[in-house]
Amino acid sequence: MKLDILYIVGSGSVCFNQELMYSLRSLEKYCSGYDRIFITGECPNFVKKSSVIYTEAKDIGCRAINHWWKVNETINKTDISDRFVLMYDDIFFCQKTNLNEYPWYYRGELSKDPPKNLYQMMMSKTREYLKEHNRPTKNYACHFPCIYGKKNFASMAPAFEELIKDNLGMSVRNIYGNYFVHGGVKRDDIKVRTNDSDIDTLVKNTECFSTADYCFDGTVKDWCLKEFNEKSRWEK
Repeated sequence: MKLDILYIVGSGSVCFNQELMYSLRSLEKYCSGYDRIFITGECPNFVKKSSVIYTEAKDIGCRAINHWWKVNETINKTDISDRFVLMYDDIFFCQKTNLNEYPWYYRGELSKDPPKNLYQMMMSKTREYLKEHNRPTKNYACHFPCIYGKKNFASMAPAFEELIKDNLGMSVRNIYGNYFVHGGVKRDDIKVRTNDSDIDTLVKNTECFSTADYCFDGTVKDWCLKEFNEKSRWEK
């Protein structure tokens, strides 16, 4: 059975959501095993709304809470498949990939070191929550797609509803992964950063990659223009 794909899109993209446009083009070029495209959050102007299932969902809190909120709204308001692929607008595929068989990846254990910034504080809070509930503490917060199950995801609502006004929240992927995945595949993150120039070499051994914040314009955009110069069926 093919899986639906969910993109959760925030507001205020510095690149006017060009990342999403090229992510969709890469999806169409290289991926199989999927059915419909769902977009929840903000719907960019280039998207042909008749070709996607769009759910409006404004940001309600910090980044982690917005992740949970938009996925939860999609589950509550649409008929998205029982298992679905969570995608990000800055993930670009570069090799043939069957998303129906896509594994969960993790990159070791959540750090025990004292946190030095808000992100690390959020991850530390997530680790403490998992320990308090006698769960593993693997770090599933990798820059790859992942597959959520509707019932499992919906069961996390009480924990996240309590954090809506919190300025940190918790890592949704890490809570889900350590409750429901029971394993996964250990793998290094694949993320292109501002000073990376030879993208072809960086991504030759991976099926997809992600980008650091604020680095799409430049080398990454040039690479996407070369690789994905035809519109996808989800564009106007």
